[in-house]
Amino acid sequence: MAEPVLSPWIPVIVQVGLGLLTIAGSGIMSGVVTHKLNVTKEREEFLRGKLEDLFEAVGGFQDLFGECMMIWLRFTNDEFTFEEAHKLHGEVLDGKPEYYATAEMLINLYFRALLPEFQACRRAADNVTAIQLKLRRLADGPKANILILYNPLHEAITEFHKNLIALKGAILERGASLKLLQAKGPKE
Repeated sequence: MAEPVLSPWIPVIVQVGLGLLTIAGSGIMSGVVTHKLNVTKEREEFLRGKLEDLFEAVGGFQDLFGECMMIWLRFTNDEFTFEEAHKLHGEVLDGKPEYYATAEMLINLYFRALLPEFQACRRAADNVTAIQLKLRRLADGPKANILILYNPLHEAITEFHKNLIALKGAILERGASLKLLQAKGPKE
């Protein structure tokens, strides 16, 4: 029996075929890697935007809260009646964005690791509100009763701001840990 004779083209076809498979495989792998990098970059940009929105919401809430609390501190100093303070408080809030709700939403959706700091701010704000309610109950009584709450109100406001600063610091740390907060300089 005669041995089968292989065509001299088989080694050429195998080499060309393997070369084409290598090119196709590397092209596919390159596409997969590029896609993965693009998705990662898009996610980082998305989270950077959300983190910036969160920082702005917390800052807006801080400013608005401080402005409102100045009214109540002035009330305890007898600069306003309760009704005047309540009206001014409402005017300060009128038409303003819902900073607190925005911050709460962003934290719950994207940055749950910041929830403990946010909850500490909420508890401190609730303490201030509790003192405001006491002020309301004492508003119709002797001035001496209202003055008793000046220091607790001031301390509660200070505690709120301390917690808010901690939250803002945690937001910045979160951005740094995600490598979202990087200085952008000129391209070389």
